[in-house]
Amino acid sequence: MHLSRIRLAGAAIAATAIVALTGCSTSKSTPVDTLIGLDVPAAAELIPDGHEFVWYDLSSQVAKQGPTLTEPDGQGGVIIAVCADGNSLDASDEVSVGAIPGSLYTAEIKAAAARNEFRKLLPECATE
Repeated sequence: MHLSRIRLAGAAIAATAIVALTGCSTSKSTPVDTLIGLDVPAAAELIPDGHEFVWYDLSSQVAKQGPTLTEPDGQGGVIIAVCADGNSLDASDEVSVGAIPGSLYTAEIKAAAARNEFRKLLPECATE
């Protein structure tokens, strides 16, 4: 199984990974599953300052295509899976998301994402 793991950050870019702490302040009660259906850059803006945000390209696992999201900031990717170490964005020090290209985000995939069917594809939640 191939996952493209990318961490959002300022200017530190390494082949397929970017390490970063990013974000803006959010309401303490913003549930992590609020990120489902958002594009990756918009989700990154919701992550509180000092918290880690990592995104993965799940195109290979969901659409049986090679990794298709090539922009370091996840531009063009729609989030279909979320894994966090807390129930809300503010309570989560680490948030991982999985995304696919917006063109692949069908009603069927949207419904499966709402049921958290893709969560197990994220390494951080694979054993849950």
